[in-house]
Amino acid sequence: MPSDHAAVGCNTCTMAPPDPHRWTYTDYVCFLRSHGFHNLACLDDYLRWGVEAARNPAVPRPQRATTILLEFGTSSFRTSDLTDTTKLRVLLKEWTKKTPSTPTSTTPSNVQGRIVMVNNISPEMVDTLGGLLNIEPAFFASHLADHGIGSTGEVNTSSPLASQNQRHQKHFFTIEYPCAFVAHNCGKDVDIDKLYCKGNYRRRVEVCSKYGKHKVALARRKISFYMKKSLEPWLCVVLVDPPMTHFTLGAETSFGAYSHTQRMDISGYQGGYLDFIEMRRPGSKDSHDFRACGSRPMCPNPFDDLCRHWHIMARDGLLNPSDRNMLNLMRPAFQIAASECTNFFEYIRSTLESQPISTALALEPQRAKRILDKVISLDSMLSRYKPILTRIKSFVGADSDLNDDYRALLIDLHHYRAECDSQMQHILAVSQVQDTTSLASIEFESTRQADYSRYLTIIALIYVPFALACAIFSLPHDFAPAAHYLYGFLPATAGVAVVFILLVLPEARDPLPIIKASLCGGLTKKRLLAKPGGNKGTTPSSQSEKYVEEV
Repeated sequence: MPSDHAAVGCNTCTMAPPDPHRWTYTDYVCFLRSHGFHNLACLDDYLRWGVEAARNPAVPRPQRATTILLEFGTSSFRTSDLTDTTKLRVLLKEWTKKTPSTPTSTTPSNVQGRIVMVNNISPEMVDTLGGLLNIEPAFFASHLADHGIGSTGEVNTSSPLASQNQRHQKHFFTIEYPCAFVAHNCGKDVDIDKLYCKGNYRRRVEVCSKYGKHKVALARRKISFYMKKSLEPWLCVVLVDPPMTHFTLGAETSFGAYSHTQRMDISGYQGGYLDFIEMRRPGSKDSHDFRACGSRPMCPNPFDDLCRHWHIMARDGLLNPSDRNMLNLMRPAFQIAASECTNFFEYIRSTLESQPISTALALEPQRAKRILDKVISLDSMLSRYKPILTRIKSFVGADSDLNDDYRALLIDLHHYRAECDSQMQHILAVSQVQDTTSLASIEFESTRQADYSRYLTIIALIYVPFALACAIFSLPHDFAPAAHYLYGFLPATAGVAVVFILLVLPEARDPLPIIKASLCGGLTKKRLLAKPGGNKGTTPSSQSEKYVEEV
């Protein structure tokens, strides 16, 4: 009833029922968000979109999330398709129900651990997994958050308290990494600032530079892990980004908003993991290879590649599911992220080496500006991934191999940031030379303009009086009977013009000393002053010679 809702429920969350015990996971997240839990980023908008799409046919519906179940036993490994949400709910309720006080007989399957891997997670899947497994909302928020989704994507998705953060980090972790690829039909009309990978949620794409006739782009990718160790056997939820096949040029801040979709043919940059091939459903329940590569050789994606890695680890006895070691389970994902980061650094190295800095750029200011913009873009990307790699390195500190890998990646990152800084300093030095040259050219141009002004002044001073005199002298006698008295105006005009020329034009005064010297018969002031000085200078020398002879 309305009275009960006003007394018990939340006034700002109109979708929630009055009884909190009947709340869904969506109601719970919206309640937290409306009461100041800003570390949930855009999760409430995402879940609200799913509810509105189910109620209103006019709202675009989310894409169906692809889900696979991996079960690890003592000597077995099995995969199952759990894309059907109803089947997933039944299994989750079976796995999470409380065990009886008296232990029953062991399960025939001898399952020691389970992984539920979801590709392109939908709001319905978030509500199902979060509600039945009681998953921390910050886990889904950290996976969905992207810096390109309005202002909400900029919100920190960590827990608000340090103690809470430390405790939750033992249960979930999000791996973010860059993926470099080549877009083959990315036209000039593509707005770089509004390019996103399109799925149920968007990932920012940065088109960086040309690669032959195409463009090299970098996409942000995430793999998120949440481990439920309290269950027997343990259960791990893995979220993987959708394949990069469809892109949108719109930057809508609301989920489900209509935007034009563009499909691009893309391939990997210098090899690496090509995690952008569309997936198909397996042919049978025993098949776990989700690739649909066609004629392309070995084009894996994280969804398929993680499954393959875990299969190999379980076959070779490297997984050991009884240990409940989340870091060992995440090892393939860390390897994928390290491989993509290495590929990203290779792109940065080749880009920096392909643009040598020299003083010749002083003559090409537009080219220097393009190079500077590219270096600033690379440095900003490196600075963005520095805390990400640092966070991953601190998380994998217990694994010496992964720790060494990410330490090497951080060393490379600092090296390339120093290289970017060096190139920016060189461009700054070149720009200073360019500024000096520009100032010299400006000074020369201003001097030339001043000379032109003086020449025009001289011409005006010479021709205007003569023109005025000619106009006066050409008047009829009847009109100007006293014009003959102005005949003396001509020499006066010429004299005034010469005086003004000497005053306005300094170069006209240069021959005056030579003319003066020639008029004086070559006898200048310098010679007049030097003549008596010369006689005085010879007298002491002759006296000294006489003194020497007498001695």
